[in-house]
Amino acid sequence: MQLLGIVGSPVFKGQLPLPIWNSFYKGSIRVIERLAHGDTPTEVYDALIKTAQDQMDVETVFEHNIDSLRSKYNTYANTNSSRRKTFVSFEDFQASLQKALLRLSKMLRLSKAADFIPLFDAALELHANELVRLLWELNQTGIDDGWAILLMYSPQLLLNVQNDKSSSELSKTQRLRVGLKALVYLYDMARRKVEKLLLSSDESSETSDGPGHDGSKSPGPNGIYEVNCYHLSTWATSTLTLQGIVDDWNRCISMGNSQLVVKSGEATVAVNPVISRKKRNSDPRSHF
Repeated sequence: MQLLGIVGSPVFKGQLPLPIWNSFYKGSIRVIERLAHGDTPTEVYDALIKTAQDQMDVETVFEHNIDSLRSKYNTYANTNSSRRKTFVSFEDFQASLQKALLRLSKMLRLSKAADFIPLFDAALELHANELVRLLWELNQTGIDDGWAILLMYSPQLLLNVQNDKSSSELSKTQRLRVGLKALVYLYDMARRKVEKLLLSSDESSETSDGPGHDGSKSPGPNGIYEVNCYHLSTWATSTLTLQGIVDDWNRCISMGNSQLVVKSGEATVAVNPVISRKKRNSDPRSHF
C-alpha cells in the first residue's frame, strides 16, 4: 500500500523510480518468496540479519571491543537482582546486542564496518539498564513472545540525527546516542500503554487465537502494537532539538488513540509544539 501511495504521488506522476523498485524487490518480494517456500518469519528475519552481519564484519567489531562489552554487562548484572535480569549470561547479552544493532543498521542503511562502529559506540554509551530495555524491545517479534512494539518512522528519526549537518560540532556517535535514547523513551511509553490496555481488557474473553466465541475482540497474548511517530520524526529534524525533547520528555511528548484488538494495536505520538519550541530555542550542548 505504501508503494502504491508513492506511485500515486504528484511528484512521481504515476511512475515508480528504479531505486525505489529495486529496494522493494530486494526486500519485500524476496521475503514473500521465502515465506511462500515454507520459511518461518523468524527464519527469514534471521537470514536478513545474517547478511548484514557478514557485510559489515560485525563479529570483528565485537571481538575488538570484548572488554567494553563485558564491562557494560557486569554493570547491568551487578545492579539487578537475578529475578529481574533479562539476560542470564554475558553470551546471551552479546547475542541480543548484535541482533538489535544489526536491525538498527538496516534502519540506518549502513553497509560498511566503518559506518557500523559509531552506532556500536553510541549503544555502549547508554546507561546499562537503558541499553538492556532497548535490546529487549528491538528483539521482540510479537509472534510467540508477547506483544512487540513497532515504532513507525523510527528509521527517519534515526536518519535525522545520523545525517544532521546543523550539529556538526557533535560526533556521529554523540548524535546517534540521542536517537537511541529517544527510542528507549518511546518504547517505555508504548510498553506502559500496552500493559495498561492488557490489564483493562476483559479477562473472561477467549484470547488465544482471535475473537472469543461471544464476538469479543479482546487482545490476545501476542501481537504487534504500531506506534505512529511521524509527528516526532518531522519535528525533531536536528539532534539538539531531539535532545531538548528527551530532556523534558513527559511534557514534550504524549501518546493517544491507543487501542489493542486481538493481535494488533495502534497509537499515535504527538509533540507539544509550545514546550518543544522552547526546548528547540534552548542550548542542550551541556549533555555532550
